[in-house]
Amino acid sequence: MTSSTAQTIKKDIICPETRRQWINIAYILIACAMFLHHVYVTIYYDVIRDGSYFLTVPWLILAVISFILGRQWKDKGFWLLAIWLTWKIVWHLINGSFPGQYHGIIFNAYAFFICYAAGSVLNEKNRENLLRLFCPLWTIAMVVFSMYGLYVVWYGTSIPNLGNQWVVILIYRLKIIYHFVETGILEGVSIGVAFVGFFLCRNKIAKWLYIPAILIMLITSAFTTTRAAYIIISLELAVILCIKIGNRLRKRNEDNKLKVTEHILLVITFIVSTVLVAWLQTYIVDGMNLLRHQGLLVGSAKAEGLAGVTENTMHRGFVLGNLDNMLSGRVSIWKEAFQVILDNPKILLLGMPTEQFMVLINEARIAAGLQYVYGTHSVFVQMLMEYGLIPFLIYCWFQIRFVRRAYLLLKNQTLPMWQRIIPLPALGCLMCEFIDTTTYGWLPQTTIMYLFIGLTIAVSAPLVKQGVKRSCR
Repeated sequence: MTSSTAQTIKKDIICPETRRQWINIAYILIACAMFLHHVYVTIYYDVIRDGSYFLTVPWLILAVISFILGRQWKDKGFWLLAIWLTWKIVWHLINGSFPGQYHGIIFNAYAFFICYAAGSVLNEKNRENLLRLFCPLWTIAMVVFSMYGLYVVWYGTSIPNLGNQWVVILIYRLKIIYHFVETGILEGVSIGVAFVGFFLCRNKIAKWLYIPAILIMLITSAFTTTRAAYIIISLELAVILCIKIGNRLRKRNEDNKLKVTEHILLVITFIVSTVLVAWLQTYIVDGMNLLRHQGLLVGSAKAEGLAGVTENTMHRGFVLGNLDNMLSGRVSIWKEAFQVILDNPKILLLGMPTEQFMVLINEARIAAGLQYVYGTHSVFVQMLMEYGLIPFLIYCWFQIRFVRRAYLLLKNQTLPMWQRIIPLPALGCLMCEFIDTTTYGWLPQTTIMYLFIGLTIAVSAPLVKQGVKRSCR
């Protein structure tokens, strides 16, 4: 081997660019392994009791590595969420409720520190590589997850999960993890991940395999009869339709005689998508109920003496009507919550433990002849009442920053489609935060939200710089 060849090999192996590439590859593999670990815990264990404690030390190490490699101290969004999480920890320590909230807060912190930083750790090429690996892996895992739920629906019974830790329930709604709502939201957010994978995939055969995967998750979400899932899926379809229809209209009207207003188009497509999804999923449930009442779903379970389950009728879920009915009484809950704040304005300053303000809300509901409820069904309402105005505004600032960056990507016609819809899964999570508290703790959609928020911030950074340069001219 000549000295020049040896120097070339040494340069290729030891140069910073090569070292950085290997670090990126290792980070991609570890990050994907962490998400697959989510699926493992979800299918085999009790996510409440065990989910947040698995791999605690490795997650801590990866969080520190992500902070350093991503230079998170330079990111405004990092400091917003870091302050918000610190406030939560201090608040629970002062109120003596930290032991009961430990698992949710720590999991949320790990999810944020690791996943949000991924966009900053990886360069443009490796962000694409991460999604090329993550999207199909997560979609396959969720199809398996969904098929497990469809098996339960088909046989019309409830069975233990694969780890015998909890029961997959089918009464009038399908629950695979923790609750019906969390199951539906996870399916809806995962459909957004599959859409990103679909537009990113180069192989035509593999690309179109995403379609049946999306249909399987769509059907499974129907049996959860979760409003949040319907709204997430409607938003994802509306954004894609808005982009595609907008592109077609621009091509046909290059002389700008007909100006396309994205905002109006998005509103129209969202309304159409919501009606379509509600209609489709309602008829899926009605069809399954019809088959069940005819005794055609039980199969081998009927031979085992479980024919009685055919009497169960699944809830139809989302029905168009007034806003409170469509949101399953949530509007009335929020009205009572804000009335509690008006009657106790100190909540805005100091917050109030969940148990205390839920007692006040339910006293008002019972006096009005309404049903007892266990939560506010909104991350934002819950946060405002539990922690006060300051952490609420900090979190809103973080999410507004994300929405502004997402808007930059969605409206940019020069970017490839997969980059434009990178915000979709996180936007789906944000939508459900308005009507539920599913991202408040330890479930997989929390990590998906932070991953795609971080990727959105990183991908949109050049567009922000371009905007700053234009404004300085």
